[in-house]
Amino acid sequence: MKTKLITATALVAGLLAVCTPLVAHHSAAGYDLGHIVVLKNAKVTNVLWANPHVVTYFDVTDQSGKIVHWVAEANSPENLAKQGWRSGSLQVGDVIATVRVFQVKDGRPVARMGDFTLPNGKVLESWGGADHPTSLGEKANCDQKTVTGGYGALDCIDKGKTDK
Repeated sequence: MKTKLITATALVAGLLAVCTPLVAHHSAAGYDLGHIVVLKNAKVTNVLWANPHVVTYFDVTDQSGKIVHWVAEANSPENLAKQGWRSGSLQVGDVIATVRVFQVKDGRPVARMGDFTLPNGKVLESWGGADHPTSLGEKANCDQKTVTGGYGALDCIDKGKTDK
């Protein structure tokens, strides 16, 4: 009887240890995923390249001429690297020609990142989980404007093709 109780307790503790991190990760419920907000000529003020999410801070001038301080959460650094990013892809002072994000439902300038189009036309994406259109060993086309997803996109980092 005592052995069954100890076994059952150990099993429950093990399940809780495995399942709790899955429940602990936040959802995207706070974002309006049905509406993409498009912003123009955003100036990067800070980039936090760290787990669990890369965060980009930028300023945008609204229609009344007022500067609005935005913050956009992207995927993890690991997933962004698979999508062609690297830690130096955005620097303080850079201008992002077009920002597409999912803003929080309460209207604050806080968002989940969709993509950033740089002045040279290069697109840095973060639409959710990293997609993997290229297989391990398959090469990405680093000369295209959008380098996204797959293991092949890592080749573009080595060639400096993901920078502005």
